[in-house]
Amino acid sequence: MANKIAALSVKQMKRSRSRRRNIKKAEKMKRRPIPKRGQVKYRIAALARNAIRAVVVKATKTYRSRTGRKAV
Repeated sequence: MANKIAALSVKQMKRSRSRRRNIKKAEKMKRRPIPKRGQVKYRIAALARNAIRAVVVKATKTYRSRTGRKAV
C-alpha cells in the first residue's frame, strides 16, 4: 500500500513539474523579439505543430492509462 501511495505522489510531482515547465516555455515565447517578415509563417507553423503534437501526446497517454495497452 505504501508503495502505491509513493508511486502516486511521484506521478503527481512529475505532472506538476512538466506543467511548470510548459508555463515557463510559454512565457519565454511571449518575450521573444518580433520576427522579420519571412520568419512569421514558419513560427506560426511551428506553434501549430507543437500544439497539435501536445494534444495527440496527451490523448495517447490518457488512452494508454485508461485501457492499459499501447495506442493504435
